[in-house]
Amino acid sequence: MKIHHIRLRNYRQYLDAQIKFSTDPDRNLTLIQGFNGAGKSNLLNSITWCLYGEERHLQQDGKKNQLPILNEKVYHSLNPGDLTKVEVELALGDDSQIEYRITRKFTTEISI
Repeated sequence: MKIHHIRLRNYRQYLDAQIKFSTDPDRNLTLIQGFNGAGKSNLLNSITWCLYGEERHLQQDGKKNQLPILNEKVYHSLNPGDLTKVEVELALGDDSQIEYRITRKFTTEISI
């Protein structure tokens, strides 16, 4: 199985992003590169969250640190009582024509 694409909506620094991966059978390696803070780790965390429903972040002292999943710009644009959704969708497949989609999402209400 290979990841065909990942779609992120309101997930951390990703407002609405779709990242397509090569499905060419001769390309078995995908490199993810970018500057510090560009979202490389959060991209991988989003895959874990989509598949397993949890993320584990480690501080330097090894303690778990639950960071907010909702995009900060979205959070600050909402009023108390507003609802918003965070969503991550993975499209997976093999060499056949069958594609599987896995979606994890949650809706949250902003409160004071």
